[in-house]
Amino acid sequence: SFEFLDRGSSMKITIRAIGKDTSKELKSLIDEYIKRLPWTVKIEEMVCNKTGSIDEIKKHEGELLLNKIDKDSYLIVLDEIGKKYNSVNFSNIFSFQMNNGINHFVFLIGGANGHSAEVRKKANMILSLSDMTFAHKIVRLILVEQIYRAWTITQAHPYHK
Repeated sequence: SFEFLDRGSSMKITIRAIGKDTSKELKSLIDEYIKRLPWTVKIEEMVCNKTGSIDEIKKHEGELLLNKIDKDSYLIVLDEIGKKYNSVNFSNIFSFQMNNGINHFVFLIGGANGHSAEVRKKANMILSLSDMTFAHKIVRLILVEQIYRAWTITQAHPYHK
């Protein structure tokens, strides 16, 4: 466990995702977790209308996701081949990186075909949320809830129990 330096609202989280989420119910749940956090959380949705081979689509989606990412950000790519963490260890990643000066985390959620090799190469970390496959819009909710849970763990808040 790491001692946590609370950077309060200067901490930023950006979730960049391929596809639009039109579910009002999921958006309401996601917004509820975001509202509870002292950190700034922004979800950016990108639509890829590219046709072609799977590799061409993944390449185009990767270009959309990687566009305009601050080089000082800590880039976490969500991918089925990524490493799995329990909630406490996920929280420790935030604490460790923040204690080392990171104040912006960027999470990338790819399209249905996953990420290109180029996207994976740029990642500081490749993260898998589960061995199961989830709909992309549900991944956003799970991720935001786990970010909130990570914050509560760093604050010794009772939510995690």
